[in-house]
Amino acid sequence: MNLRHAVLGMITWKMVSMEGNPEFGVDLQPFDFMKFAEAAGVAGFTIEDPREAASTLERALQHPGPAIVEAMVDPNEPPLPPKLSRDELRNISEAVAKGQPDGLKIALAASKQAVRQVI
Repeated sequence: MNLRHAVLGMITWKMVSMEGNPEFGVDLQPFDFMKFAEAAGVAGFTIEDPREAASTLERALQHPGPAIVEAMVDPNEPPLPPKLSRDELRNISEAVAKGQPDGLKIALAASKQAVRQVI
């Protein structure tokens, strides 16, 4: 799985699905959330594999006190509503044609979501 830790994911998807443009200016400097948690005096938990999500969240929720949970996610999985409009699908296609990084992976993820809408 291609994980991008320091990126404004929702902004990326708005550019791609709502405007039909490839992403630009969405990369951030890496940030160590676990060091931040430690400095703030709270427990820190990281989820790197979706199969770890339930057990990691359980540990974080059982921790006596505040906790920070960092979840690494696939940047090509669309954080979009469960239903994509025709315009959003068209815009994703346009962004891919204009050179969106990982465009084929994004198009595939959006297509899977579109198919789920039909079934």
